[in-house]
Amino acid sequence: QQVVAIRDYLQQFRREADGSQQSLAGPHGNLLIMELEETGNLVAVRPSGTETKIKFYGFAYRPAEQLSDLPRDLAELQARMDQVEKEMQQLAGL
Repeated sequence: QQVVAIRDYLQQFRREADGSQQSLAGPHGNLLIMELEETGNLVAVRPSGTETKIKFYGFAYRPAEQLSDLPRDLAELQARMDQVEKEMQQLAGL
């Protein structure tokens, strides 16, 4: 999936893939959130507070009003996250 926007909570801006940028309201901290092309898919990136490594967190979201069959919807969200994890591992050369 392509990254469509990046939220930088340290610098307090959101940058679109086309380079346009706007101020970001919200918490201030050392955190980047990559918004992926499939709405609701996000990857958060931050340094560890206790170790010399970077941590990645994947998220898949669908509004509750769009959920109709919970087991099927959970399986689809899990498949989306599995794909994001696979792509992140490929980028990392794992």
